[in-house]
Amino acid sequence: MIIMVRYQRLEVMGTTLQRGDVLVPRSSSGYALKIPSFNDPVIKSFAEAARGYAGSTTGMQRAGKLVSFVHERIQYDDHWGEGRKEVSLAESIREGKGKCKDIAAAYQMLMQLEQMQSKYLRGTMRTETQEGGHAWLMVNSDGETRYACPTNARFGRYASATRLNGCTEELQVILRKKPPFKLRKALADFSKQALEAVAAFFRQFQNNRIWHSLEGVLHNFINLQG
Repeated sequence: MIIMVRYQRLEVMGTTLQRGDVLVPRSSSGYALKIPSFNDPVIKSFAEAARGYAGSTTGMQRAGKLVSFVHERIQYDDHWGEGRKEVSLAESIREGKGKCKDIAAAYQMLMQLEQMQSKYLRGTMRTETQEGGHAWLMVNSDGETRYACPTNARFGRYASATRLNGCTEELQVILRKKPPFKLRKALADFSKQALEAVAAFFRQFQNNRIWHSLEGVLHNFINLQG
């Protein structure tokens, strides 16, 4: 079966992640981050270790423990992905290094596997000494909204934390897979419609034994196509 993968371009302020998502870089010099399957062995092993680290904690306490876990497991590397157009998040997790977008995406995957509400956010971080792109998360649990930044191991009330850390949300461009287009099935459906049109034409000659036989052959072929 031939399957053509098509992508739709989304511009979102905050998002959950899906298998196959491609997070488009802010500039042409950056790399696209591809989200792997949640069943990827690297992701499953990472999630299992995270569950052990978080223990029996729940709610916001658990979300905070997972911030610490990701911060300890994936170190920020300013040279990560240099010279590449696309990097899989699984590589970052396996190698234990990445940039803020990789680290934040790894945390988002954990939150989704934990079935906790959160959104991956991209934007700009401005401090007294520097300004640049950044990625963080908005976590909702226990009736609260928290700012989670596993890159810098920060976890606090969203409004005050984003203000203190100088974070401004911006649109994130994502390429997301559309439902697969099954080319073979589409061609088969087209062939079936065409054959039915030919068979309808043959019905005009029902009194002719040759045409009648040919119509029977066509109907048998149509049934095989279905």
